[in-house]
Amino acid sequence: AGIVADNDAVLEHQALVKGKKYNWVIYKIDNDKVVVDAKEERKAGDDDVKNYQETVFPNFFKTILAYEKEPRFASLDFHFTTPDGRNVSKVIFVWWSPESSPVKAKMLYSSTQKGFKETLGQFGGQVQANDADDLEYKIVAEPLLK
Repeated sequence: AGIVADNDAVLEHQALVKGKKYNWVIYKIDNDKVVVDAKEERKAGDDDVKNYQETVFPNFFKTILAYEKEPRFASLDFHFTTPDGRNVSKVIFVWWSPESSPVKAKMLYSSTQKGFKETLGQFGGQVQANDADDLEYKIVAEPLLK
């Protein structure tokens, strides 16, 4: 589709992954580029799984659900507890494509997501969400626990 990642989008993703600067970064397609649309800076205590579940993840959930008719991509530093009790985090790619989005927008994001994801680099998982249920904390965590 000829859509490329804006350099700032790549840099902000790297700041999330390597610098642990952000909890999440949300991206949108604007003028044939994928650009940063919203982000949340990491604060002390955000890595605590309980705090993450009660504060950080709900902030992400609320922010991305506000795009009721527009798809978005996101890099999310997702914190969870493994079955053996370890607290871990994985950066996951989120592809938000609400059912109420116009077909043309869904097609544009669909044709862009693979290339954009590859430009950003490795992810520990991926979620494609079409409604709020797809983004429930336990649903997002489930494949990461395997």
